[in-house]
Amino acid sequence: MDRGQSYEEFCQEMTDLHKQDELNVAGMKTMPYYWARREFRLPPERAISFAYAFMGIRIQCAQCHKHPFDIWSKQDFAEFSNFFTGVRFGTTPPTGEGRESYNKMIADLGLKGLRGGDLRRKITNEMRKGSVVPFPVVYTVAGRKVDENGRSTGEAVVDATILGDTTISFERGQDLRVPLMEWLRADENPYFAKAFVNRVWANYFGRGIVDPPDDLSLANAPSNKALLEHLTQGFIDSGFDMKWVHREIVMSRTYQQTWVANDTNAQDKTNFSHQLPRRLPAEVTVDAIQLATASDDESLRMQQEMHRRAIAIATSSERYLQGGTPEAFPLMVFGRSTRESNCECDRSTDATLLQTVFLQNDDVVYSLMNRRNTGWLEQVAKEYDLPFNVQARNQPKPPENYEQTFKNLQQRLKKLQADPSQKAQYEAALKTRRRLISQFGLPKSLQPTTAEQSLNLEQMQEIVEQAYLRTLTRFPNETEMDRSLEFIAQADDKINGVRGLLWALVNTKEFILNH
Repeated sequence: MDRGQSYEEFCQEMTDLHKQDELNVAGMKTMPYYWARREFRLPPERAISFAYAFMGIRIQCAQCHKHPFDIWSKQDFAEFSNFFTGVRFGTTPPTGEGRESYNKMIADLGLKGLRGGDLRRKITNEMRKGSVVPFPVVYTVAGRKVDENGRSTGEAVVDATILGDTTISFERGQDLRVPLMEWLRADENPYFAKAFVNRVWANYFGRGIVDPPDDLSLANAPSNKALLEHLTQGFIDSGFDMKWVHREIVMSRTYQQTWVANDTNAQDKTNFSHQLPRRLPAEVTVDAIQLATASDDESLRMQQEMHRRAIAIATSSERYLQGGTPEAFPLMVFGRSTRESNCECDRSTDATLLQTVFLQNDDVVYSLMNRRNTGWLEQVAKEYDLPFNVQARNQPKPPENYEQTFKNLQQRLKKLQADPSQKAQYEAALKTRRRLISQFGLPKSLQPTTAEQSLNLEQMQEIVEQAYLRTLTRFPNETEMDRSLEFIAQADDKINGVRGLLWALVNTKEFILNH
């Protein structure tokens, strides 16, 4: 909760947040989701995670010993952990007014006496109805010191040291995190601004000025110290304006460099003399595939809404993906973060054979290309008055006598349907017909006939340009246009020709790589 905010006001705020289609916590003054994480409950875990996320340094080695190439000792780690000893996360407020408000809220909702899973399910149902419901809350208690092994000594925390920097004294009942965050935001802080701009740089270039970007240490010097200092000081001078950092980087000549190397920089991988092609992040890749295959209306919706976008926080969360969503498998294939720690190593950006196999053969890609109502291929079919028949992938060729076999089965079904005593035989024949249709499709004589209009050259050129723009965000060159037109023209089914072109573009390196 915010300081000065009552428990009822906190529950109202959280209920309103969860009523929205997309949970938006950017405007919150505190970080309840950060402090409430399951793997983030013990003081040593919090110290390690806090140093990773906000300071860009790795201190986990100091939990057991002093690393020979770092400056932090076990004592430094223990003293830093004291900042987090008084932070608790509970399903109910501990005492006082908050506890009374919780009990009253439970009673008003008619949930008194329920416990555990039954209570959680009822609270969720009430929230969906629009009721204000109680929420788990982060609160603070009097902190107890921890020793070098992370165990509580039982002694009250009266001071804590910021990793060999400043020792801060506390009053009883004071939130130990407040002076820590004030120190973190101070202009002279040696870590926060530097760690932030380095992470942003790594996001744009695939490599930090200090790399890995979460390892700012004396043993890991920046590749360009002056550049890092310029961005750090500019970020501080701007009042920690994140837009300033992004704008400064993307407007630079360095970011606009080509990926094509020359004789002088072909082997350079650290000085940013040219762009290093790299695969798109998992969430961006999955969204790119959906956008490339989506109709114009669906594409516009995805640009305006975060619902079911892979980059949305809710969609890429572990709990959401465990529900067997369509996004789960492709996100896993392309190396989404496992969210087991704050380490950059939780995310994989390596190219693998499985990724190639997925793009070329997986049913997820095939289904996205052939979806109805929100798919681009159906949109093309409607705009140019073309038939849009989707058959199962790898459908086996029907036997030569399939037409006659299916005709005989149809006649038999009519006879059996007219005789009530043959109900079992009728059901068996009906099952056989469903199996044949599923395996081979309808015979040609029974397929709906749609007069296909031929595409003229101008129409085919428009379609090819649309395919390139929605996949590679550029127009095709002359050679690409000629090859694409020839491919579509030779296809008996023009939509199938466009489908093949779209599939080929999604499987290019240019689609899956940045720069």
